[in-house]
Amino acid sequence: MPPAVRRFLQLLTLAAAACFCTTASALDAVTLQLKWTHSFQFAGYYAAQEQGYYRDAGLTVSIKEGQPGSDPVKEVVDGKAEFGTGSSSLLLERKAGKPVVVLAVIFQHSPYVLIARQTQSIHDLTDKSIMLEPQAGELLAYLKSEGIPLDRITRLEPSYDLQDLISGKVNAISAYSINQPYYLDRANFAYQSYTPRSVGIDFYGDNLFTSEHELKQHPDRVKAFRAASLRGWQYAMEHPDEITSLILAKYSQRHPRQYFLFQATQMLSLMHPEVVEIGYMNPGRWRHIAESYADMGMLPKDFPLEGFLYNHVGMRNMSVLYRGLAYALLLLAVIGGVAYYIYRIKRELARSISSGKLAEQRAFSRSNVLELLANGAPLSTMLEDIVRGVEQANPAMLCSILLLDNQGKHLLTGAAPSLPDFFNTALHRMEIGIGVASCGTAAFTGQRVIVDDIQSHPYWVSYKALAHKAALGACWSEPIHSASGKVLGTFAIYHHEARKPGNADIQLLIKTAKVAAIALDRNRADQALKESEKLLSDILENVSAYIYLKDTQGRYLFANRLLRGLFNAPMEEIVGYDDSKFYDATTAANLRKSDLQVLQGGETLRREESNHNPLTGETSVYLTIKLPLRHEDGSIYALCGIATDITEQKDIEEYMRRMAQYDALTNLPNRALFTDRLQQAFSAARRGHEHFALMYIDLDKFKPINDTYGHAVGDLLLYEAAQRMQSCVRQSDTVARIGGDEFVVLLPSLKQDQDAPEVAEKIRHSLNLPFELSGHILHISSSIGVAIYPAHGDNEKELVKNADIAMYYAKENGRNNVTVYHQGLKDVK
Repeated sequence: MPPAVRRFLQLLTLAAAACFCTTASALDAVTLQLKWTHSFQFAGYYAAQEQGYYRDAGLTVSIKEGQPGSDPVKEVVDGKAEFGTGSSSLLLERKAGKPVVVLAVIFQHSPYVLIARQTQSIHDLTDKSIMLEPQAGELLAYLKSEGIPLDRITRLEPSYDLQDLISGKVNAISAYSINQPYYLDRANFAYQSYTPRSVGIDFYGDNLFTSEHELKQHPDRVKAFRAASLRGWQYAMEHPDEITSLILAKYSQRHPRQYFLFQATQMLSLMHPEVVEIGYMNPGRWRHIAESYADMGMLPKDFPLEGFLYNHVGMRNMSVLYRGLAYALLLLAVIGGVAYYIYRIKRELARSISSGKLAEQRAFSRSNVLELLANGAPLSTMLEDIVRGVEQANPAMLCSILLLDNQGKHLLTGAAPSLPDFFNTALHRMEIGIGVASCGTAAFTGQRVIVDDIQSHPYWVSYKALAHKAALGACWSEPIHSASGKVLGTFAIYHHEARKPGNADIQLLIKTAKVAAIALDRNRADQALKESEKLLSDILENVSAYIYLKDTQGRYLFANRLLRGLFNAPMEEIVGYDDSKFYDATTAANLRKSDLQVLQGGETLRREESNHNPLTGETSVYLTIKLPLRHEDGSIYALCGIATDITEQKDIEEYMRRMAQYDALTNLPNRALFTDRLQQAFSAARRGHEHFALMYIDLDKFKPINDTYGHAVGDLLLYEAAQRMQSCVRQSDTVARIGGDEFVVLLPSLKQDQDAPEVAEKIRHSLNLPFELSGHILHISSSIGVAIYPAHGDNEKELVKNADIAMYYAKENGRNNVTVYHQGLKDVK
């Protein structure tokens, strides 16, 4: 993440934590109930505890380990814990009446998979036995999506014992992709893993949740716990080795260190912390999850998410503007995260080359590995050069580098130029395992394997004839480890005769394997860099926002696909030009003014901007965020802008505002807007000691017309009557429809009281004129009651009541007349 963005987010976190600490009770005691036993799966919470983030937030937290069959939801709902971790099946718990609230998403993709004994396809599980965890509803959705009827599988209660799968007691199990594969791989067990994501069922995983009671009673505590936990997760994913040591020291020694590191590596692909802010959850994704459950009949259609998602609690009336800003900030975090990830790869690569590994490479004076690394040579070229360098310095040696495949099960030929082709072909795709020659054993165990006599060693029984044909007598194999300790492959030295290695030979094995590790790490980094750059490009080119970079002179350096479409120009016709090429002079000047606040003042701006595009003639409204990009010395070299078109949202907002204040049939103000204007009239009259009038109007003979000719004709009549009434009053006056055929008229600021009945008579005469509607000549009249402030009431309740009494009197006395209120009318109604 760019330093400016990171500093901004840190300030926000610190400010939030300070706020939380002042509102939460000092060191409030809370409990977090985990869904499973202690492991790296919950690393963020351990980190928040160890780093003091919970303490800084005013909390003392007990982290309670889960066990097979334990129910975190029950613990939280029953009040035995304030927080818990759960899967997307929290939706089902919500439907069952359990008031759970999701606070944050830790895994952007669920780790749930089906692991089966070796099969050709998922359909091979039809009529087979499967152990399924209760929370793994997404796996049921997956089976259904693949056309496997749920009544065609034998569903068993999970035993959580991998031996049941290995022994064949069960055909498949529900599993976590970050857990069980570690031990299955080391058991050399052939299996197939099936993920719901392959058919578009993409659920969230490991969600932090609380209860409605906790949120209602302790909202600040919930905020503080969430913020501290997510801060802990950020730290944990950046320091996996440190947190693994913490787990082993304080939480669990149930698994070896490599197990926890395996979890950490696998979790990266589920969390994408370099792209998506930890904790972020999209209501649209939750809606998709709910729909998937609905398709299985586990949820009703359109199951409401209100109150279930923490991000929306208390925010139902937030404006479109706020949502657009949140979207822009998220997008900024995505871009910053990807950029930081690329930067980190480059930095770590530079460190690996500049560290002691560089000194080890220099021992190979006859090779040009450094030059190849610097020039970005292909991996195959670098590996062959490493092998040939050793062979040239040691003519009696024949060397090979074998690479572990992506599944970590088979060795592939990387470089072995001096070994016979038939030998290399036979060993290509060799499955690793103890006793599988020297290299297969070294790759499986991660330990050096020395075989000084191939023909007599038990590891070579299956390959003895092959080695004899190739005239090979000895093989020494060294595993190649990555910087994180993962086995990447093997480096092997062969001799034609049986031979034991000396100390110099052992050092040669070690050093060469390390050089090969640098080449492989470099290749992996390059691949990751390419993937990250492609990911960044995909994000920039496909998001629904206009993204651009400008230099300090306001000239474009980059414009994404959406902005290029807006300008109707390719990149080369945009880069190097400022806004005067694409906007009118006024708009360009306003844009330049805000750009200078960023480029010269170092501000980060968030605002609405209205831009007129002379190419299209349209004016659009954008929610824009602009921030400075800085060199390491703090100087600003460019501006990054993200603009979201909210024109349609603003139109909708205006439409909804009008719908809330105006009558849909007549376009007159409704009762709510009229009441507001009446209150304003009272305030103005009291300040200026003025008079104003209020009229109540009821249409005579409207109901018979409506009943005889139908509602369509009746609606037309109401509309035309409204137009006639409006034509009889001033622009400053208000005519409103308050229901059915009842209308009110407000005449603010009367010059003299007699003006009011005169206007009323004008309206009455206008409504007496015939209406020609849908081929009919229709006649109505009106009964109008008039009350004048302050003579007929000095408050809203009294004035409205007296105008209504006057209207009632007019109707009772023959209709089609105007009555001004006076004291003698009080007893008439």
